[in-house]
Amino acid sequence: MITGQKLCDLYYKMNKENVVTTQDLKDVGIWDADIRKLVDQKKITRIKRGFYEVAKFDKLLGNDPKLLSDIQISIDYKNSKGKEINPTQADMHFVAKRYNEILSGLDMVLLDPMDQARRHIMHYIIKAYPDLSAFSINSDDPDKKYIVVKRKNFQEFIPDLTSIIKQGNDAYFANDYNTAIKCFKKIMVSSITKPYVFAKLGLSYVKKRKYSLAIKYLTIATILSKSEDNRYDFTNLLCSLKSKTNKDYIPTEEEIVALKSDNGYENNYCEIENLLELSRYISDNNLNVTEAWKALGTDDEKLGIIMLLYARDYYYRGFFEKGDQFFKAYERNENKSNFSKSLAKEIRTNRRFYKNRQNDMPLSLSLKLKP
Repeated sequence: MITGQKLCDLYYKMNKENVVTTQDLKDVGIWDADIRKLVDQKKITRIKRGFYEVAKFDKLLGNDPKLLSDIQISIDYKNSKGKEINPTQADMHFVAKRYNEILSGLDMVLLDPMDQARRHIMHYIIKAYPDLSAFSINSDDPDKKYIVVKRKNFQEFIPDLTSIIKQGNDAYFANDYNTAIKCFKKIMVSSITKPYVFAKLGLSYVKKRKYSLAIKYLTIATILSKSEDNRYDFTNLLCSLKSKTNKDYIPTEEEIVALKSDNGYENNYCEIENLLELSRYISDNNLNVTEAWKALGTDDEKLGIIMLLYARDYYYRGFFEKGDQFFKAYERNENKSNFSKSLAKEIRTNRRFYKNRQNDMPLSLSLKLKP
């Protein structure tokens, strides 16, 4: 009889080429009749006498809940306090369901915040799945943490992550969000857990109006950003998305502070779509701001507003020379709308009052940008 545990044990028998021998199959309790059955199901492929190539783990188990749930978890694991951890059948079924969700195309699930004892159980069960990995991140409750569970594709070697990142960024800025998601998921399952990966996935889902998925990815990006890169703190945007998906949603104290401090994700930037993301992309790739925006099809009128927004951002932080460079770039622009003239007058009048403040400060662009 073929069981999930036998298939799991078989997976660990493979060599680097995903090949097992007939003896390997028999060692885990898979005999002749079951071998033929696995060949018929294309879960293993006979390559020569006595040698078989094994399919990827997700295809090996498929979506059969019986195979998933009968993976046995040993009970000899002890937590940091020396206490035995004994997962229940309900615990194993819970993880099996999440694994099914990951196989269905999500590639990642975010488990609700849980205490340390519960996290120990979840992490231990997840270790039984060769193509899953998990890590914990902080939540609003200091005694509980989220668990991020994601697919781990160690069978596929990615030789050049930089080219895939560029492909994903290019697709995102070309409004090809399906390709962007595909690229950044490929990066995510290669064990990269940087905030920008989850940020790009979340923002792509925002554009596709899949807000529930966006919230999960942006939540991870925001939490990771607090210790790694605060450019990817989406507290404000998360608050907005949560209010869209749940009419009864009440912002936390931290979210309320963020809302007061940046006056709205879109309003700060005059509804210039993707200004933050594009600015980071331009900065990271050391591009000329004016040429880059023109290459994206930005007209002169909107480009003038963008120059003013960069100027305002630098003035707010006390970088007056940099701010003046962008303001002069605006002044050289011949196509000035009434709105941009009004904005320029406001910025010019208040220039001497702009300082690096914690309150009432717009979201940061980049100090590396050049007009």
